[in-house]
Amino acid sequence: MEERALARELVRARLQDLAQMQKKMDTLLAVQLEFQVAIEEDQERCYELAAVWAPENQCLVVSNHLECYWRWRSTG
Repeated sequence: MEERALARELVRARLQDLAQMQKKMDTLLAVQLEFQVAIEEDQERCYELAAVWAPENQCLVVSNHLECYWRWRSTG
């Protein structure tokens, strides 16, 4: 009986972990889509997005910010 309770707790904890990971992935996908639009349409928006998302998602922000910069340089 005790083993079943422990197994249920482990499954519940794992499901919560998976839900949190999915939420983070959904957020990252949304940010990535915003960056793609900004890269194509609005240079200033790239800087705004970078300022907002940099603390939590540094790799994503740096990657997208560099793309913004190089596109700007190539069209400027």
